[in-house]
Amino acid sequence: RQLSDNPLIREVYPSDSNFLLVKFDDPDAVYDFLLSRGIIVRNRNTTAGCRGCLRLTVGTPLENERLIASLAEYNTHVAADFCVRPCEDNEQIGERHVILRRKTGETDVTVEIDLDRPGTSGDVIDTGLKFLDHMLAQIPHHGGIALSVRAKGDLEVDEHHTMEDVAITLGEALLKALGSKTGIERYGFALPMDECNAMVLMDLGGRIDFSWNVEFTREYVGDVPTEMFKHFFQSLCSASKCNLHISASGENNHHKIEAVYKAYARALRMAVSHSRFPYELASSKGML
Repeated sequence: RQLSDNPLIREVYPSDSNFLLVKFDDPDAVYDFLLSRGIIVRNRNTTAGCRGCLRLTVGTPLENERLIASLAEYNTHVAADFCVRPCEDNEQIGERHVILRRKTGETDVTVEIDLDRPGTSGDVIDTGLKFLDHMLAQIPHHGGIALSVRAKGDLEVDEHHTMEDVAITLGEALLKALGSKTGIERYGFALPMDECNAMVLMDLGGRIDFSWNVEFTREYVGDVPTEMFKHFFQSLCSASKCNLHISASGENNHHKIEAVYKAYARALRMAVSHSRFPYELASSKGML
């Protein structure tokens, strides 16, 4: 019924099986778009009698909702690349895919995050701080998620407001994308990098606690003051309502903080991934 109501779709053929044959004007473009969202369907466009059609398998309720939301997104944005779009209000695009905007007197930050789709070249990360951009780029690359961040802040005053509000917006977007947290693995990870090692322990259960054991021997790495990295992750921890314990050691300050961001991304990848029990919470209490 929901497929039939989508103006993108020309026909939904009757079926008594676990899949539906659905006709589109441009099935190849729709197929590529769904694939970019991590959704695999069968392209039957070149099959005799099925021209213009994709075969959509009926999945779990969550999978079905993702498919319907992605088709609605394609219809609205005509297969535009995943990127931050201007928005005045928070927007829930689909399951585990949100846009969140935070605007204050010092900053204007927009984050788009999709926990079920890998990042692409169309993702935008632009905070005005080049080294922070480099660090944030580790999250989609190593986290296996799509992430775009655009920020305008009072960098002529200081880096503090920009880094703090980027962290808060990212944390709030992550929390919103997690929804009920049903079916997530919840916990996370450690990572070596050259002469450095970083350990990030993560629990998305909802209780907030933060510890930081990382020391730097330089005042700046690139255009970012090293004292701000602790505050960034503490703000991210509070906004995403998680337990986050971070430690790192090594000689090269660049490698050290990069290892932290990569380890955070890997921990996040593990913690937000779907478990074998998609309708259960990873909690003996029955709630998170």
